[in-house]
Amino acid sequence: MSLIGFSVPLFFLSSRKYSGNDLPSHALTYAKQRGFSDKQISKCINSSAVAVRKMRHDLNLFPFAKQIDTVSAEFPAKTNYLYLTYNAMEHDVTFEEKGVMVLGSGVYRIGSSVEFDWCAVRAIRTLRANNIKTIMVNYNPETVSTDYDEADRVQSTLLFLSSPPAG
Repeated sequence: MSLIGFSVPLFFLSSRKYSGNDLPSHALTYAKQRGFSDKQISKCINSSAVAVRKMRHDLNLFPFAKQIDTVSAEFPAKTNYLYLTYNAMEHDVTFEEKGVMVLGSGVYRIGSSVEFDWCAVRAIRTLRANNIKTIMVNYNPETVSTDYDEADRVQSTLLFLSSPPAG
């Protein structure tokens, strides 16, 4: 794997010649905190994304759900906009209630944007009309489905094998 364009974590992992099972927990944490997916890490240690995911689970290494500050830190923000990060010590919100996750379609193409977003919006509105909690997972923030008042929670994240369940 060429490391041109990659940063220190991948160089660190590749230069040490770690294999799948001997990757130290601090090295895995370091790479995850810098935003690298399990798949990217697995390529550096000649392993698989599934093996790296299992390693993370065994180490209890999961991201934390944080609220997006929409008020520029003027006062503590209580929003339903969420993101996941490994650079935290605790969740900003708890996930104790049951509900339904609606998956957004992410990036839209000309000719398909309205239809996909409308499907997500209708699903959320129907669920909420029946008193069912909803969480919208969509990394495209420029859609109606990610408006603050559409879903009970909005999680802006890409979904990968390394992504945890959203609640």
